[in-house]
Amino acid sequence: GRVVCTDISEEMLAVARDRATDAGLTNVEFIARDAEELQFDDETFDAVLSRATLMFLPDVAGTLIRLRRFLRSGGRLAASVWGPMPAVQFSAAFPVVAQELGLPPPPPGRPGAFALSDPDRLEGLVTEAGFREVETGTVSIIFETESPERFADFIRDVAPQLTTLLNDQSADVQERVWGKITDAYRPFEGADGHVRTENQAIWVKGVK
Repeated sequence: GRVVCTDISEEMLAVARDRATDAGLTNVEFIARDAEELQFDDETFDAVLSRATLMFLPDVAGTLIRLRRFLRSGGRLAASVWGPMPAVQFSAAFPVVAQELGLPPPPPGRPGAFALSDPDRLEGLVTEAGFREVETGTVSIIFETESPERFADFIRDVAPQLTTLLNDQSADVQERVWGKITDAYRPFEGADGHVRTENQAIWVKGVK
C-alpha cells in the first residue's frame, strides 16, 4: 500500500518527510497543494484523513464531494476540526490580538479556526456530500510547554494567520502584543511552571 500526504505548507511537509525517513517508511508520497486543488483519479484511496484543515477552506462542500470521489466504494473519511473557541484554551491569544489591533469580529461563515465548530453543521456538510453512516464526537487535545514564554513561541508556529497579522505591525507593537499573548497563558501555568491547555476537537467520520 501507499500513503499520500498533502499540505499547503512546504515547511510542514519537510517535517513530515524527516519523520517518515526516521521511521524507515518508503511508501509515503508528499505533495504540496491546496486541499481544494487536489487531483487524483476517482476511487484511488481506501481512506481519507484530514486534521485541522476543513475549517480553513472557502468551499468545504465542494472539497468534501471531491474527497468522496477519490475514495473506493466502502472507503472511509475521518476528519477533525476545532470546537468552539471557549473550549479551545490555546486560542487565548486570538482575542488579545483582535483587541490590540482593533480587529472586527469575523463575519459568520468566513473560513477560520472555528468556522466548523458546530458539530451539527459539520455532520450536515459531510452527509450532503454523499457520505453515509456519518457520526461526530469530541476529543480533548492537550498542549503543554515549559513556560508561558514557550507557549507564545508555540503559537507563533501553529497560528500562521495570527503571526502574519503581527508581522505587518511595527516592532514596538509586535513586542507589546506578544507580551500580552504571553500573559494570556499565565492562568494555565501549573506549580511546576508548565503551561497546560485543554483543547476540544470535533471529529467526523463517514463511509462512501
